[in-house]
Amino acid sequence: MNNSKNETNAPTGGMGDALLDELDDVILRMGRLMSARHFGSECNAPDAITLSQALLMRAIESHGAVKMSEVAALLAIKAPAASAAIDALEREGYVERAADPSDRRVTLVTLTPLGCDALHAAETRRRDAMRRHMAVLTDDEIRTLITIHHKLIDAMVASAP
Repeated sequence: MNNSKNETNAPTGGMGDALLDELDDVILRMGRLMSARHFGSECNAPDAITLSQALLMRAIESHGAVKMSEVAALLAIKAPAASAAIDALEREGYVERAADPSDRRVTLVTLTPLGCDALHAAETRRRDAMRRHMAVLTDDEIRTLITIHHKLIDAMVASAP
């Protein structure tokens, strides 16, 4: 019996370059399409926010008042990038900074009411777009897709330096 097929399908790294390249292309294309369509042209509104802004604002909303170092950690970005992103959101009136009452040396970031409104409007538009695009999949296929993505994310996080 030829084991080459079994070895090729083994999760231990026997896949060829062509398969990896195709997977890479598909993942990148899907990311670009989701970014453009879910927070871009389909969601183009006066209060529209970018995907990066939405991810940052969602992280702040779910964690409440967060330190700048926590913002960077939540999004897996460096502190200067987090600070620049917060600066931009602050200029738009979506977030505000305040000193931590228990440690005045620490700055906490929170969403403003305007930021909450912009995030919720973007989330509603994103969900509507997701429903339209994901209608080609069954609920079970979507759950499988989510499971696969979680598995890949966990593997990447575990192997990160």
